[in-house]
Amino acid sequence: EGIQGQLIYGGSGNLAEFDGYEVQDSIVLMGFNSGSQWLNAPRLGAKAVVFIEPEMTMRGEAEAKFISIPISIPRFWISKADAASLQALCAVHAAPTVRVQCNMHWQRKLTRNITGIIPGTDPKLKDQIIVIESYYDSTSVVPSIAPGAESACGMASLLELARIYKKYPPGRTVWFIATSGHHQSLVGIREYLEKHLPELQHPGAGHRMKAWFSRVIPGGSYYYVKKPPQIYLFCGLDLSSQTKGVGVFYKGYFYDIREDIQNKFSDIARVCRENSEKVGAVLGFDPGKTFADGVNPIAGKNWRNFIPGKIALDAEAVTLAGARGISFVSTDDSRALVDTPFDTPEKVNVANLAFQTRLLACLFYHITDDTNSPEAVNVSKFPITEASNFARMTLQGGFARLTGQVLILNLKKGFIPNDPVPNSLVVWRGYNVNAVNIFNKSLMGVRGSIIQMVDKDGKFNFPGLAPLTAHGGAGRKTVMAAYRLDPDTGEIVYSPDMGIFGADFYPTDISMSSGIKDIPLVVFKCRATSIFDLVDPQALHTLPFIEIYEGDTNARPRMFGYSLAIPEWQVSHVEDCAVVFTMPNTRLKITMAAGPAATRLVLINASKQHPEGIGYLVGNGTSITNTSLKVAKDMWTLDEFRINRLAKYRIINEGIDKLHRTAKRQIDLAEKALAQNRYSALDSYARAAWGYECRAYPDVQKTAKDVVN
Repeated sequence: EGIQGQLIYGGSGNLAEFDGYEVQDSIVLMGFNSGSQWLNAPRLGAKAVVFIEPEMTMRGEAEAKFISIPISIPRFWISKADAASLQALCAVHAAPTVRVQCNMHWQRKLTRNITGIIPGTDPKLKDQIIVIESYYDSTSVVPSIAPGAESACGMASLLELARIYKKYPPGRTVWFIATSGHHQSLVGIREYLEKHLPELQHPGAGHRMKAWFSRVIPGGSYYYVKKPPQIYLFCGLDLSSQTKGVGVFYKGYFYDIREDIQNKFSDIARVCRENSEKVGAVLGFDPGKTFADGVNPIAGKNWRNFIPGKIALDAEAVTLAGARGISFVSTDDSRALVDTPFDTPEKVNVANLAFQTRLLACLFYHITDDTNSPEAVNVSKFPITEASNFARMTLQGGFARLTGQVLILNLKKGFIPNDPVPNSLVVWRGYNVNAVNIFNKSLMGVRGSIIQMVDKDGKFNFPGLAPLTAHGGAGRKTVMAAYRLDPDTGEIVYSPDMGIFGADFYPTDISMSSGIKDIPLVVFKCRATSIFDLVDPQALHTLPFIEIYEGDTNARPRMFGYSLAIPEWQVSHVEDCAVVFTMPNTRLKITMAAGPAATRLVLINASKQHPEGIGYLVGNGTSITNTSLKVAKDMWTLDEFRINRLAKYRIINEGIDKLHRTAKRQIDLAEKALAQNRYSALDSYARAAWGYECRAYPDVQKTAKDVVN
């Protein structure tokens, strides 16, 4: 059926551009280059947002158009040509009624990882394997328009290297691997390693003992210990074309694993840097400006200084698994068009890409053909003398796997969760360290959340998670969640249960203390409610702590859940919103705090007749709009009740009364502005009222408690 409502034009998303419109239940037409201000539309009650195709955009704009939490805000893309007539109608405040529809479903799709092998020609080196890998998929904030030209640079370079080695065979054997699903949280390389890990692992003591007994015990069959492929070095190509520079790196931001493994890569990076100097002398370029050593801190620079942004690299998964994985990455390029519909072939600088590929071809010549014999002297040497060893868990990492099943509690069958929930989406959402979530929403086009659709039995399998040992002993816990969507509306109908039958007994923060772990994820039938404007009016940062209570009993709900947006390191905009999951048609009260005993937000639906609130009816799939004003009114009403009760006993604080009166004046101005659809004034007055009452609230609360006690 789609979504129907009056269409209004929101410009660039500034609150002033909504003035005069009735935003509640509308559909907002808006410029794409609106940063994170597009969130003003759902804050004011809009049903959906339709973004107009811009002349040009950049990756930061694209990343601002999706949110790190599963909040229900339908967003659409419309071409400039199709939007022109609609803009004209909105310009004269004609407010046409429109209907928007979408047919974008979550699906499980089979993709391919492709391997090509060129055997080595040197009798002494041919058993030593060098892997050269890149990815061939693309991504875009508009999924159906994902040209991905810049994202294809690494694959173009890999194909050129394969052509060269086909013509001039290398001394060492070279595996060329093309992976898919790079932008879906590195799923291509993770699945490749998961499939081949048993054959890549060196035989353990058990296998060797079995082989020994098979030789010494007569009459038995001989047990052969298979020798794994001798992979000496894995090299991922992650290139772009807006720069000539390229560098060698041993880690990225996806896993951001411990840095005390740097010594494993120091020599190969040094050799690559020295060889780039030789190549520069021949080809006539300055290697100090063209090649970056992202392993050894040359001139005080570490690996983070060479890439203007956070990047996820396929070789990170290989390094996590205990092997030697390095990446050759284009430096000093922000990849401005990646993740946008404008990442088209004509914008690729082919000359820069050709220059990088020519340099890499020269470096790979040394990697594939230089000797690594300890006896060789006065020759160019390859510094790695033994093959990599892959493992599920090591003292400094490991390629861990998390499996499990999405379940719901059916009390007719028992008192433990027992019914599987097929067609659910399971999500890995980063790490929790000392109650602080560490999460990257997007890493230059690579999605930070690992999302997987379960099978018909509700089972999931997440390969390539980092165990505890990968982060230097920090108590990181893996954060998991599961959701099921309505196939017709896209709304969340099952979410993680944080109540007594859910996370209290079956935690969603998992300690990966072993190489393989199996867990249940318990969900409940729910409706989702969005809340906005969750910025502390005093400290001006998002509120990190939330508590939820039943509206009638003030007790913790039996089944509930929530998801808070997490402030992200190196990201300028803040997602000041949250989504609360409750059983259908229930009333809830919500409080949020900046820290212990620092309550900043109270949403209780208070009135003069019920000053302690009756709770908001949030279980019917709505949003609590104009949150700042509602918070200010609820806190003011509760404080008014407490202040009047204290005044009966001559307990008066003139400072608190002044803040309280000032907040009331701002509330009155805010309500007047809302009635006149002056949203910029509404926001100013409402946040001022919230700020004043927020300063009075803790003193009023403390005094009331002291008197009672």
